[in-house]
Amino acid sequence: MSKINIVAKRDHLESLATANRPLDAIAQLVWNGLDALSDRVQVRFEKNDMDGLETIRVRDYGTGIHNEQVEGLFGNLGDSWKKEKGRLNGRSLHGKNGKGRFKAFGLGSMVEWYTTYRDNGAAYSYKITGKFEALDSFDSTTPKKADHSSTGTEVVINNLAKNFRSLTEDDAPLELAKLFAAYLKQYPDIEIDYNGTLVKPESVQSRTGNYPLGEINLKDGAQVTAELSVVEWAISTKRRIHLCDANGVALHEVEAGQGIRAPGFSFTAYVKCDHFRELDKDNSLALEELHPDVDTILKVAKTKVKEHFRRRLSEEHGKIVERWKEEQIYPYEEKAQLDPVEEAERQVFDILAVNVQSYLPSFEDADTKSRRFTFRLLAQAIRDNPDSVQEIIGEVLGLKKEEQDNLAELLRKTSLSSIISSAQIVADRLNFLEGLSNLLFDKDTKKNCWSAISFTRF
Repeated sequence: MSKINIVAKRDHLESLATANRPLDAIAQLVWNGLDALSDRVQVRFEKNDMDGLETIRVRDYGTGIHNEQVEGLFGNLGDSWKKEKGRLNGRSLHGKNGKGRFKAFGLGSMVEWYTTYRDNGAAYSYKITGKFEALDSFDSTTPKKADHSSTGTEVVINNLAKNFRSLTEDDAPLELAKLFAAYLKQYPDIEIDYNGTLVKPESVQSRTGNYPLGEINLKDGAQVTAELSVVEWAISTKRRIHLCDANGVALHEVEAGQGIRAPGFSFTAYVKCDHFRELDKDNSLALEELHPDVDTILKVAKTKVKEHFRRRLSEEHGKIVERWKEEQIYPYEEKAQLDPVEEAERQVFDILAVNVQSYLPSFEDADTKSRRFTFRLLAQAIRDNPDSVQEIIGEVLGLKKEEQDNLAELLRKTSLSSIISSAQIVADRLNFLEGLSNLLFDKDTKKNCWSAISFTRF
């Protein structure tokens, strides 16, 4: 038995032994297995007689931890062989500071590494043990010839801090899939087995989009290249942007923010750039305020994400409009050729009408005649006096001057992308039409429709 000592203050070690969420600690152990060149990583949960979580096991089939390297791997905090190497046998590496192993102590106070490595053709096994109450040292047994030839490492976590129900919920594999989606796309032969469920991002993806971001000029005059992958999920999930190296290894994540308007879509964006790997070496990605280079790259990436969803919204709108035509409630006649004004008019109508349908639950339940009547009124307002639409939205909803100007510009444009971009202001504020809809769909008040419309100058 030998002792591996770490020179660091306990409070610092304890801060490393925490994760934002339990699954982040599991992910770190999976990354360690992948960094050891394992093509398969298994996560297993063992429960006690009370159906409570008792033991967590993460098994890889990589190269194992050579006994001659264990002191350097476990004893050097703040540095790692991965930091400078970056890649091993063509595979991009995740870790860099030798801190990942401490994340396991956020799950349980006893962590053991059972590892088998190969030396001169023979396989040797030994065990490394760490305890939360003694984070500044690990115990390592003497290697012995293994009775099997397969190499790899199994991390066993006991004395769990709590039951960690989130780890065994049905959506846990999906959450892990989001973290590894870009990496698994880069290395499709890798298999992650999460308690019997294969982590397959594509099984819950509805669509993906990949875009080169080209050369990006940084503030110091340097240029970097980057790529963007947008994954649309078939189920609801938080919108996040992962900062990855060029091979899809996720290094950090940020919120997508309110600036990306994509109603009805759940997505994750992956920005892939090797410059992130360089920034990550000195923790510049995880600073409270992002590094200026990160901010510059993110702005370019977010612009492309917005373009992606403007295009997707246009596609979805097109499907809805086609259905309206089949139902014969669309207020325009089919024409082989449209002049710019007619095209702009229809584009504006489509945007507003789709949002009427989205924001008014009563619209879909109304009879065909009422819906056709509503659409004809809206089309007439856009055609005869488009400025009245701006005035209605400005006065009734109290939009700021800048927002009203954007709407006015919207009504003058003939470019579909410009219309959709500007019209997002309207999309979030169309609840005012509910009052008009109630008038149109209420038989007792239908006789007052025209006076209401006249009052609002519609």
